[in-house]
Amino acid sequence: MKAIIQRHVDGSKGRKLVPKRFASQFRDSDFAAGDCVLVVFPHSHNDVVLSSHARHALGRLRELSEPVRIAIGHNFTREAAELLASSGFRLVSEHDAAWTDATYKAVTDAVP
Repeated sequence: MKAIIQRHVDGSKGRKLVPKRFASQFRDSDFAAGDCVLVVFPHSHNDVVLSSHARHALGRLRELSEPVRIAIGHNFTREAAELLASSGFRLVSEHDAAWTDATYKAVTDAVP
């Protein structure tokens, strides 16, 4: 799962980069600071962002200079959410299922 990363996004561009399904969760003021990093993970109805996905995206960012940090995904495991939050990201998701990396893997590994 590879995230799309947009760096140094300003207010006018920020709203346009947010997938339409998530637009209602944003206000114009969310991008008012003028310098934002936006990480958009795959977000179809069954996509769950694991900590390994979050770690990979953070590794691609290297040094974070943007004061506003937003990560968008359909759902995040607890570990992924904690990892991104510890780096200052606001998480925006459609679902807040209580997955952990282990429970998600156990369920998906069991499906033939």
